[in-house]
Amino acid sequence: MNRASRNRIRAGRLRLRAVPALCVLMLLPMSVSRGWAEDAGSGNIVTERNEITVNQVADGESMRLVVDNRLGNVHIEGHDQHVLVVSAVRRAPDRATLDRLEVSLIPGSSNAMRVRTLLAPAANGQLVQEGQVGVDLHIQAPRQAAVEARLWNGTLIISGMENGAELNANRGNIEVRNASGRIVTHLARGRQQLIEVYGVIHAQGITGNMELNAVRGQRLAATMHEGDIRAHSIAVHELMIRTIRGDIWLRGHMQAGGQYWVGNLQGQIEVALAIASPISMIAYTRTGTITLPGGHRHRSDGPITRAWHRGNGAPGAIELRSRAGNIRFSLVQ
Repeated sequence: MNRASRNRIRAGRLRLRAVPALCVLMLLPMSVSRGWAEDAGSGNIVTERNEITVNQVADGESMRLVVDNRLGNVHIEGHDQHVLVVSAVRRAPDRATLDRLEVSLIPGSSNAMRVRTLLAPAANGQLVQEGQVGVDLHIQAPRQAAVEARLWNGTLIISGMENGAELNANRGNIEVRNASGRIVTHLARGRQQLIEVYGVIHAQGITGNMELNAVRGQRLAATMHEGDIRAHSIAVHELMIRTIRGDIWLRGHMQAGGQYWVGNLQGQIEVALAIASPISMIAYTRTGTITLPGGHRHRSDGPITRAWHRGNGAPGAIELRSRAGNIRFSLVQ
């Protein structure tokens, strides 16, 4: 947002409820499209879609996009324009309840744009049962925007963003595709997918499974309390993958001087790495077995150490630990 645009913003909110149902703090160069409404048939669900376009959201400075949707799904997609497009699909059992569903677009300081959803209280105090209402957001934003997004239950998708993202959800799915920067995810229950991601990545979950594919950059830290972690085509300098109860499956290319740590309390660990420089390994399991390159299997009465000398790069190191599981480590081309 340039200085001229910021100076034109007035304190106040233009409430556009039924058509379109977007609350906007303005004046920004923008356009608002009128939506459609339909009866979805079964259960008499009323659905309406509205869209707003804000031009010149950033002028030579990175934008910060903050999204808070506790009522449905969020998909944030990067594009090559200094334009923000917010599409909202609202669902409710009747028109009166639909009109209470609000989507607010609020410009802030430091090039921040905030998108928030809300179910306004009914005049008669009537409550709405969980699952009867919803708001799904599809947002197109400049690729260089830094993203913060939060939802309650649903799917949170980020694609094509290049300045990092911090994503939080209670239950559902988090998907990050073709993104870069500092990526942080927190999911209490559900599935996480990070595909074609570059940078510094911290992915955390409590219950669920995690898939990491084509992750590259300086650091990858992935933790899960209960669930499996599967990592494919990984090439990072620092790596930490940890579960309490769950299997870990890692395939990747260790960079010269890489430092890797993989461990769990219960579950299997299987790691296959391509290397082009020397590495040392330490592996330990209290009750399981350790299988090393060549198929050699060991009962672990204590830590097992090995070293492989390939290439002339800086030496790397990997540590594998499981309290009650088997460990398999192999070297691949």
